[in-house]
Amino acid sequence: EGAIEWADPDEELFRHLQKARLLDPRRARQFDEYRRAYADVLLKWELLEERLEIVNQMSSGSLDLEEIGFCVKCSKCGGLMTGGKCDKCRIYGLSCSICRVPVKGSSSICLACGHGGHVRHMRDWFVDHSLCPTGCGCVCIELNPKFWKHLGQTFKNAKEL
Repeated sequence: EGAIEWADPDEELFRHLQKARLLDPRRARQFDEYRRAYADVLLKWELLEERLEIVNQMSSGSLDLEEIGFCVKCSKCGGLMTGGKCDKCRIYGLSCSICRVPVKGSSSICLACGHGGHVRHMRDWFVDHSLCPTGCGCVCIELNPKFWKHLGQTFKNAKEL
């Protein structure tokens, strides 16, 4: 009678961890949207293992690819860009940072500064340079050399990293 019963310490820890959360569960959907956007960037950078770690932390545990998307507005008229061309004024949205000609086909774009151009021109530029060809100061190659891997060439500057 009157004796105190002590709880099992492992059970107490387990209960505590079940209740303790760093993120507010009521905002899980918002946090999943952040994770979803980051997972999309990792996919573009071909960082598949890192992407999987992020996807596994989502409350739903998977990605519905039909829900992921973004739209780009034309800088001249504000129209919607579809297929690289504005639906209203019909101009192309990306001009090559090297030759200044509109990019109608494949392009390579730096996710840090947003500049880019024709795949061949960008590949040729980054053989000898690590700075963005626009002169904006972005060190495109050093910020993420794996991003440029899809250009199909090993860059001299990326080897120094």
